[in-house]
Amino acid sequence: MIIFLVPTTGQSANKFWDGLFKKKNFSTDMYILYYYIEKMCKLFPKLSSGLIFQLPRNVFYDPKIISPILEQERDPFFKLTPQQIKMGDQLLLQQGITKEDKLFCFHNRDSAYLKMANPTQDWSHHDYRDSSIKNYIKAAEVFRTKGFKPIRLGKIVETPLTSEEKKRFIDYTDAHWQSDFMDIYLSYRSKIFLCSDTGISVFPEFFHKPVVYVNWTLLPRLTNWVHYAVFIPKKIYSKKLNRLLTFKELLEHPQFISPQPNFDWSQFNLIENSEDEILAACLEMESRLDGSWQENPEDIALQVAFWNLYPKNFLRPKKVFIGRDFLREHKELLTV
Repeated sequence: MIIFLVPTTGQSANKFWDGLFKKKNFSTDMYILYYYIEKMCKLFPKLSSGLIFQLPRNVFYDPKIISPILEQERDPFFKLTPQQIKMGDQLLLQQGITKEDKLFCFHNRDSAYLKMANPTQDWSHHDYRDSSIKNYIKAAEVFRTKGFKPIRLGKIVETPLTSEEKKRFIDYTDAHWQSDFMDIYLSYRSKIFLCSDTGISVFPEFFHKPVVYVNWTLLPRLTNWVHYAVFIPKKIYSKKLNRLLTFKELLEHPQFISPQPNFDWSQFNLIENSEDEILAACLEMESRLDGSWQENPEDIALQVAFWNLYPKNFLRPKKVFIGRDFLREHKELLTV
């Protein structure tokens, strides 16, 4: 048995999502279970290198997820009822979206939601996760020409779509039909889900939907329970070293393993993925899904070299890949 553990307490920002968890009969506090498994791994090292792959105690991919999730589970972790699916399809049909339409959902993380949810608190220590929506637009446009229905997700955003973009894409961020249920259902219906390091990614993850993660900052905290994913990270430029940090340096840096709120991010320049890098990652996912994907021996070797940089007890699912074009372009970051 392979166990993933993400301890947490509390409720999420989506009541419908909380209801799905209650039906799974999970406890809201996994700390005790995690503590004993961690002790077992220390007493019996073979467990941590063989049967049990544990997430570091300080890793929280999303503060509202409580699991374990078993890798062997083939079906999606959550299932919607036929009545819920019928309701979701009817609501989408009212917006001109049919059952046959392929949804290309996209979402960029910014600070707007947290500022709205708790305006008295300083949330700037999360800013390293932010990215600009402008670099997602090209991918949305290309997939629109491919017959997809691009939908921008989110509740509160800092940068709205332009009036011209709203003519080409569905802007759910200010839609009158927005609801907790539709937050979930759009993720459930997505053919490809494009996002960054953000809480909303848990919806497609638990429904086993293909996810393209972009602008990922903390490599040690890469979501490793996702069913099918392509990801590309931000590049991190060290002002002190006057160069980009390598993948290995990012995996070993204390701040990237366990981010501290008072950390001085000004010593780094966080370089967002370009619109072409994001598009390439999305096209790779599409090709992998439709069976047209091809890679040469060098590409395979680069993937192996990247994943070999991770600790042995980091479980990489078989269908999670760092973007091929990104890795080709930045092979120098594989330097050990």
